[in-house]
Amino acid sequence: MAAVTDSSFAPDASMGAAFTSVSSNVLLPGTPGSDNYVRIVNVGPLLCAVKLGTSDAVTVTGTTGVVIMPGQVLNLTLGSNTYLAGIALGSQGNAAVVNITTGN
Repeated sequence: MAAVTDSSFAPDASMGAAFTSVSSNVLLPGTPGSDNYVRIVNVGPLLCAVKLGTSDAVTVTGTTGVVIMPGQVLNLTLGSNTYLAGIALGSQGNAAVVNITTGN
């Protein structure tokens, strides 16, 4: 998962997701096969670790994913990935809330 520093971004589709202390995943919105990037914004108060994958079997932990601090934006290159796994870090019973946008 390479970080993207491109200053322009044309959104395709967006969705919200809430990740708890157990790894789960979501299908990326829009047409990820045609999109180059995914932008993930941590809109909640908890740390969130994320990891891209090519199937709904993708999982993540705090040590295998990229950690997004509250209020921060992460841009990743999609490649052939169509799923995003996420997990909330540091708080049992609460969810990390993120906004996920695919685009070019």
